Amino acid sequence: MTDPAKAARRALALLTGQLHLVRHDDGPDTTALRAARHHLATLLRDASTHTPIETITSVERLTVGLLLQLAKTTHTPPHQMLQDIAVLHAHQSADADPAVALLTARLDMATPTPATAPLDAVRQDLIVEAVHGNPQRTLRTLTTIATALLVTLAEALGTTPENLIARLAPDTSPPDH
Repeated sequence: MTDPAKAARRALALLTGQLHLVRHDDGPDTTALRAARHHLATLLRDASTHTPIETITSVERLTVGLLLQLAKTTHTPPHQMLQDIAVLHAHQSADADPAVALLTARLDMATPTPATAPLDAVRQDLIVEAVHGNPQRTLRTLTTIATALLVTLAEALGTTPENLIARLAPDTSPPDH
């Protein structure tokens, strides 16, 4: 495992890149949209090439954290929210992508029970499958889900997604020497 803070910074960079893409998606500036797509594609390619396991794990943790916070804020069961996400994702993709299964296992692990240990093994198998399959696709799916959760949480809290990212950023800063 590489530096967890570095993986967390990479996860926030992916989230920020996806957020920029969302911001330009409906806008009239096609140059900015193309630049945002290119930037995100570069981030995804770099993350899936150099540190896929660490980055997938970091984005997965961030996504479940956002999911749990949104569930708490909106008083909606997190498993119901994840099921809704899974349904939306299933309509967008015909091929199996381990992203939603990873999130389900991580969410189940967030509430410790005697079944948590086997879930960790299942989750590890899903990560290996993602890395050996198409890590870039898994990262894209996780990042897209995390961004949607971030935007929804920001709306629920009456703030901007950028403010929430700024709150997360100090947690990923390298330690002072």
